[in-house]
Amino acid sequence: MAEYNTPVPKIDPVEIEINQTFDQMIFCLNQRRVAVLIEYRYQRDEVASRPQTRAKEEEELNKMKTDTERNLQMNKFRELQQQILDGIEQKLADLRKPQPDARVVFRSQTAPLEQLIAGLGEVLEEKVMTVPDYLTMRPVVAVCKRGEAPGELYGPKGVTVDTNNHFFVAEGNTSGKHARISKFSEKGEFVTTFTHQDLRCPFGIATHGDFMYVTDVLVHAVFKFKMETDFPLVAEQGTKGSQIGNFNEPRNLTVSTHGDVYVADNNNNRVQVLNSSLQHLRTLTEQHS
Repeated sequence: MAEYNTPVPKIDPVEIEINQTFDQMIFCLNQRRVAVLIEYRYQRDEVASRPQTRAKEEEELNKMKTDTERNLQMNKFRELQQQILDGIEQKLADLRKPQPDARVVFRSQTAPLEQLIAGLGEVLEEKVMTVPDYLTMRPVVAVCKRGEAPGELYGPKGVTVDTNNHFFVAEGNTSGKHARISKFSEKGEFVTTFTHQDLRCPFGIATHGDFMYVTDVLVHAVFKFKMETDFPLVAEQGTKGSQIGNFNEPRNLTVSTHGDVYVADNNNNRVQVLNSSLQHLRTLTEQHS
């Protein structure tokens, strides 16, 4: 059998190196192609979602801005609220200080004396519902201390001033005790006090000429007194009810220059107008003002 000797091809080392280098180049190119493709797709997706992302960021920024503004407003409100509360507490603390010979009158060029003393009654009763105007006013006479003795005030409800600058204070409470009218001079000096068997809780008070008009929230009536030494009762009008001439806890009242008496009929939600003899003239309601 003949033997054939196949010659082993001679491998050129240079050629091998060239082939390996070429394969590496192809591999690297493929890797780069894949990387470029991936980066392109990523950038494309990012560009597509960019408007949505920006809108979301803008929404979050606007929310942060709104929350910040709201917090600033709340802080300012709390600061103002605290200042008001501090002012009220300071005024109450001043009023609670011992004042054995104290009398009180607050004066202002704009606020009427009746309003100021009526406000004082609310403070002494510790029923401050709003910020009183007199917190910024300078007292020129002191407050009567709370008590039942003549010259002291017990549950003041209303106040009025006559033509001689004497002021009268309606006092009492809803238990029907300590019902009286106290009279003070312009300087706050106690003059006298009087009451009437029918008075239980006088509230509104007004003067006109030689007469004084008083409402009573427990009797549900209006009284007319003559301002003489013993303050005699001249007329009385009203019982509890909702009909014309009836009242349900009448409170403040005032008298016109013609002598007509305007009464705030509290629980009937109306104003009744009476003549000087306390006879009904007309009724003012929300529909007929």
